Amino acid sequence: MPLLLSGCGLPISMPGFTDSSVQLAVVYESDRYVAGEVVQVSGTVGDRVPLVDAQVYQLQDDTGSIWVLTTDTSIQSGDRLTVEGQVEVERIEVGAVTARERYLREVEQLDHQPATPESGD
Repeated sequence: MPLLLSGCGLPISMPGFTDSSVQLAVVYESDRYVAGEVVQVSGTVGDRVPLVDAQVYQLQDDTGSIWVLTTDTSIQSGDRLTVEGQVEVERIEVGAVTARERYLREVEQLDHQPATPESGD
């Protein structure tokens, strides 16, 4: 499953989230976290892609974003989440070019703050 991700940084603290979260860009861009390792991340849900009995959502923080695969189909854009996720790395080969894409497979939701509806809508 090819996924596009971006960013860079170190552990951060966000209001309403635990201090042990790792910046999303570090998970994606650094070799510090290997496939199979479980990390804790926090952020706001951006784009979502529905799947059969699952979905992937783009979790965003100030450093970047990463896609997360989950079986929780109730997550909506704008929700704020802290999750533990297992790092997954997909190897993509196109001709002589080989690339890798990282994403997280959600293991556990530690905090879920649904988006607040805009007033006046």
